[in-house]
Amino acid sequence: VLFCLGLALVNAVAWLPFALARRAKPAIAPASSTAKVELGTIILFASVGTFAEWLRSWLLSGFPWLYIGYSQTNAALDGWAPLGGVYAISFIIYASGATLFALSHAGLRNLRRPSHGRLLLLATALLACWIAGPQLAKLSYTQSSTAPRQVSLIQANISQHEKWRPGNLAASLKLYAQMSSEAWPRSELVIWPEAAIANEYHASEAFLQRMDNIAQSYNSALLTGIPFRDLGATGTAMHNSVTAVGHASGTYHKQRLVPFGEYIPLERWVGKLMAVFDLPMTSMGAGAADQAPIKVQDWQTQPLICYEVVYPSLAAAAARRSDVLVTVSNDAWFGASLGPLQHLQMAQMRAIETGRYVLRATGNGISAVIDARGTLLAKTDQFERSTLHSEFYTSTGLTPWTRAGYWLIPLANLLLLLALLLRNYWQRRRDGADAA
Repeated sequence: VLFCLGLALVNAVAWLPFALARRAKPAIAPASSTAKVELGTIILFASVGTFAEWLRSWLLSGFPWLYIGYSQTNAALDGWAPLGGVYAISFIIYASGATLFALSHAGLRNLRRPSHGRLLLLATALLACWIAGPQLAKLSYTQSSTAPRQVSLIQANISQHEKWRPGNLAASLKLYAQMSSEAWPRSELVIWPEAAIANEYHASEAFLQRMDNIAQSYNSALLTGIPFRDLGATGTAMHNSVTAVGHASGTYHKQRLVPFGEYIPLERWVGKLMAVFDLPMTSMGAGAADQAPIKVQDWQTQPLICYEVVYPSLAAAAARRSDVLVTVSNDAWFGASLGPLQHLQMAQMRAIETGRYVLRATGNGISAVIDARGTLLAKTDQFERSTLHSEFYTSTGLTPWTRAGYWLIPLANLLLLLALLLRNYWQRRRDGADAA
């Protein structure tokens, strides 16, 4: 409940400038045959909507779920994603909706009036954006390797209620090993999902060494999710991690933790409240932003764990260090809801934004191989035990979005918001002076 209230508060704060602008000057004059639409308010509406989405990506560590731009995954506007990310698509949708409302309010008979010329110009520009989208999608900003590579994604479909019981650990590890046995001869990479090994890294070294020997014998590699306890000065930092064995090396610690699931936002205050109501608490350690990528064969990747893939900025940063994006997840928490489907759709958008293949391994679905244009090349069904074999290509080069878009888009929106607010402020002062 606290988390939902926090997200609602973010949207309320973000839309405050729009409410102030509406109060300063109505968006649309009183309905009449000469009603004139205020174009600044249309642009302000689109800017605020986009800025609110961006704000949700970082405030209190962020929860950037269900942006309106995701509706265009593999649709008309997704060609804009490599240029401006999902935020550019959201802006076009917000502006298009507001413009359609303004056009319907003005009425067809009145559109030929000179006062509506700018509105028609804006509508034409937005129509051009929709028409240009499919053409932009044909452009390629990255270069794929000439030879395909082979990957196997292991989906063991172990019940969430059984997975973490200590007595089931041996059977779980045996199942993953058995399912991988047929994958080794045909794959240069095998991927197990988030926390597939439900035991700490340092307590699993013997098993990992056995997997390392097997992978080495097949000239293959294994990436697996695993809890990792940092044996530093205190020995108390627990990480949600991905580690590599075989013809691969490195370990990645999750950077963006799930609020109230893996850590408590504003723990100093919220933690006391949760203690009053005797609510369970958890606190994991976040990985550093400058972690070295994992080396796999002759290429590299910086994995994205669970909902890290829904962060456009994090995926862009990972793409700058990766030849392919690997994401592992445990979507069992969602049950039979739309959550896993939404999660997969956002992974598709990350592929389009970055021009990288995305290899997605999950515990109970939906595991998938996604190409650099966001197309699902292969996927599993939910709630079934499955080994997914597919091809993928590594990529070099960066899309404009990956190179500089993350900060450019919100900065442009913020400047636009400030300009419109200042414009309304000075116009209100001028109108007041004229009235006096």
